[in-house]
Amino acid sequence: MDWTQVFVILGVFAAFFVYLLSKIDKLKNEIQADLRNQNIHIQQDLKDHTIQLRGILAQLNYIKGQLMPKVIHLQEEKPKKKAKGE
Repeated sequence: MDWTQVFVILGVFAAFFVYLLSKIDKLKNEIQADLRNQNIHIQQDLKDHTIQLRGILAQLNYIKGQLMPKVIHLQEEKPKKKAKGE
């Protein structure tokens, strides 16, 4: 095996390595873009669910106000405690 064959083999391996690196970089960028899109969708879903939950809470508070009996709290004078010595 002479030097030219060695350089050709090394060149092929180097080209294959560079090809793999570029492929990995491309896949990494695609995955990051997908994750950004999913994050945006998740945030929007959370906002939608938060709005729905606030509406449900408001409805429940309204129902609670309608169904709970109106209680009038009368302030009564509490009897004073007797001192221990008396």
